[in-house]
Order: sequence, then C-alpha cells, then structure tokens
Amino acid sequence: MRRTALLVSLVSLAIVTACATMSVNAYFDAQSDYASYRTYRWEPAESPPTGDPRLDASPFFDSRVRSSVERELATKGLRQVASDSADLLVHYHVSIRDKVEVFSADREYGYEFGPEDQVHEYEEGTLVLDIVDARSARVIWRGWVQTDVEGVVGNPQKMEQRIEKVVRLMLERLPAVSEAAGIPDTAG
Repeated sequence: MRRTALLVSLVSLAIVTACATMSVNAYFDAQSDYASYRTYRWEPAESPPTGDPRLDASPFFDSRVRSSVERELATKGLRQVASDSADLLVHYHVSIRDKVEVFSADREYGYEFGPEDQVHEYEEGTLVLDIVDARSARVIWRGWVQTDVEGVVGNPQKMEQRIEKVVRLMLERLPAVSEAAGIPDTAG
C-alpha cells in the first residue's frame, strides 16, 4: 500500500503516503532572457529566517539549504559571485506550521477505509526560493515546496536528505542557461 501511495504521489505531486504530503511548484517569468544570466549572489538572510527556534538556532539548516541551492544552480550554468555585479539575487524563506488532514473513504461508492475517518496531525514545512533580476529587482523565478517535516527537524541526517531532495525537485523547474540559450543541456 505504501508503494502504491508513493506511485500515486509522483503522478499527482500531492499525496506521498497517508502520513506525508509534498507539493512542488514554480513560477517563472517567460519574458526574462535566461540566456543572459551567468552569475548570482545571495541576498542577506532574514533575521530570523524561519521563526522556528529549532531551525533559526541551527547553522546546520542554513548551510544545508545554501549548499544544496548552490549545487543545483551550478548544474544550471550559474556561478556564484560575491560582488554587486551579479546578474541575479537569491534568497529563501522557510516556515513550519501544524497541519491536520482528514482521510475518509468514499462510502457512497462502497469503499471502506476503516470504521472511522483517519485524522493525521503533522508539521508542514514550506521552503520558498526567489531568484531576482539584479538590474530590475523583479522576481524572475520562484519555487516553493511544502512537505511533511515530522521527525526531520530534529534529525540532521534526515534534514539534510530532505533539503537536498526538495531543492533538487524545485530547481528542476528553473530553466538552465544552456537550455535558455538553445544549447542542449549536457549536465544530465
């Protein structure tokens, strides 16, 4: 059943299992000339970036998010610079909130889920990544992921794995410089 739920989630990007959800989305400005972008720099971090003391007090969290984003942007042909001459500005926002989902069978069609509706309470984390054209100060790309973070926040190994996964899935939706320029992307 868990394998079936995972297969359905990959197709719908909504339900991963009865205990977890993941939603990956992105917006991009179709008018932007992605082929002209070569460099980026991080914008100063918000203080505190999440509002959740478990994450805000953790240098591990911020460094994992940044290193995952940097790795994925490099695969897109973008190079990080420290100067004000960067083509793009990058920053992220994170929030964690309590979430409740109620699962029930569609009894009118004769399906049974159990004697009662199933209630699932968990923490949902949202990571939003903005990429801004430095000259115009216009957001040209925004990606966001919402996922169950139950059991992840206090576990550095699970947190690192989850961060890498959600950043990769999110940034798959960012056009690569080589793709935008009409050159086949060979990064794999």
